[in-house]
Amino acid sequence: MVFKTLFYEIILQLQVLKQSKIRWIVHIFIFYGFLGLLLHTGILAFLSHFIPSGSIISKYFYLGSGKLVLDLWGDLFGSLLLIGVIFAILRRYLLKAEQLDTIALIRLL
Repeated sequence: MVFKTLFYEIILQLQVLKQSKIRWIVHIFIFYGFLGLLLHTGILAFLSHFIPSGSIISKYFYLGSGKLVLDLWGDLFGSLLLIGVIFAILRRYLLKAEQLDTIALIRLL
């Protein structure tokens, strides 16, 4: 039961999907873009602070083919985050939903 809740509510964010598919896509892009960049930064910090600069691991990730993997990873998750933020701005200001219109809320009061 705990793993099912963890998977559906935290990893897949199904409570947001129940509200709107567009909102869910934007949320997933921002959420996983941020988590990917956070993990990427953590790995780079670990490599720079705890792995000696002359070691094989350091050379692989800074000079070898591991550099390409880390660069691609950072670019992918950074793009996801950027696309999610752009979609959120577009959704907020161009594709206004009824609940986002503050003037409509004032009319109800």
